[in-house]
Amino acid sequence: MDKQFEKLFAMMEEMRAAQAGLEQKMEDGQKEMRSGQERMEKGQEMKGMIDEVKSEVQRKIDEVEKKFK
Repeated sequence: MDKQFEKLFAMMEEMRAAQAGLEQKMEDGQKEMRSGQERMEKGQEMKGMIDEVKSEVQRKIDEVEKKFK
């Protein structure tokens, strides 16, 4: 009977260790996803700024073209 309990406890310990490993992997994955999301948000922010600059440049071009027409 003691052998069976020893096996059971050993299996339970292996399961706990495996669960801890999975939890760590999940946490790492979540951190990576948050990091990726932050990079995407920064990219969107940069795209917005670039679009603003393009619009401003186009307005200036239009102003210059109007003056020479």
